[in-house]
Amino acid sequence: MPEVDILSVPNFANETEAVNFTVRVIEQLIGRGETVKILSFHPMVREKALHLAAQHSGKVDFESLNRYTSGEPSSEPLKWDEAFMPEEEAVKAVLDALADTANPVHKTSLRPRLAARDPRFEKGHSAFTSRPGFISLLLSLVRERGLIDVIGEEPGQLLSLTDSGKSMLPSPRERLHTGGPIKQSFAPSRSALSQGKRYRKSDEFIDIMRHKGDNFGPFQEVRVAVYQEMEKLVAGHPGELSVHDLISKAVSVTRDTRSRELLHDPEGSFPWSRVNDFFVRLVNRRAVLISRDGPVRHTWTEMAREVVALDEDWQLKLDGELVTFLLENGGSVSVQDIGDLAGALYNSHSPECRRRVIDVVNLLLSENRVVDHNSELQVVS
Repeated sequence: MPEVDILSVPNFANETEAVNFTVRVIEQLIGRGETVKILSFHPMVREKALHLAAQHSGKVDFESLNRYTSGEPSSEPLKWDEAFMPEEEAVKAVLDALADTANPVHKTSLRPRLAARDPRFEKGHSAFTSRPGFISLLLSLVRERGLIDVIGEEPGQLLSLTDSGKSMLPSPRERLHTGGPIKQSFAPSRSALSQGKRYRKSDEFIDIMRHKGDNFGPFQEVRVAVYQEMEKLVAGHPGELSVHDLISKAVSVTRDTRSRELLHDPEGSFPWSRVNDFFVRLVNRRAVLISRDGPVRHTWTEMAREVVALDEDWQLKLDGELVTFLLENGGSVSVQDIGDLAGALYNSHSPECRRRVIDVVNLLLSENRVVDHNSELQVVS
């Protein structure tokens, strides 16, 4: 009889760490000469398992358990179940899930967006939501009403609201404004999208930061401008500004002096308070502000301490926190993604921004915060 082990994964901070732990256990088994069959529901486990199978021919087999969650297969086409949710309510849920970004959304990102707003859309919530084709059926309800465009082919389809779909959304005053009118030069044109061209991975990276991170940046050009103001303030007034006041003043100076340069509509609404909150979270992830007593963060006990200096390579270190956040929350960053990562972090694919991405990643590698696994970055547990 074959031996079967059920792997119990310890509590990790996020899914990526848990999956990486699983992969390490599997690699140890392979290293001992074992043949491994992996059964899992998790798409990240599937991706890693197929990668291991390609590396170790004949040693790894993978089977998805998702097919066991839907009951017996049915030959009848899937029809909308009004008992689950009325059609009009479901349509409005899709519009709401797409409302907080001006950019097209990957079809594969729709269910997490829906489930974040209404747990009934989670795949395991019911037999109906677990059925193959559920998301496609849901999208057909919205599409037949002329409210969305579905662009491209599977598996890279993109979803975009039509003008009719946008007209059904609440006004900006009625909904939480999450994006801000920062220029998005990496976004493809409508004509390019209509030709079915794949959307840049930059959009996926930004979605992770905004949605999984509850607006964890990246605020692109605005972020870099605030960096510059922080540098000037500390150089000109060492030891005069507290942690709290340094962040607040750098953001307010950027807002008052550089809005016209940085924003599409300098007179329009922009979430400057969110920029301030974002920087608080950023410096709390990495202590780059230096007081007379050493590194400090924006905590209740440390926010009043005066900043006398900034850590070496402090901007690269803070940008590194954005990269590690991406990886911790399911982002896949390979060596082919340098340009897209530059687009997400700096709103530019220029050689200078690509070079800066490389510097950020090299710093993370040197600190053993991430490792290069077959040209793909992984967070060190």
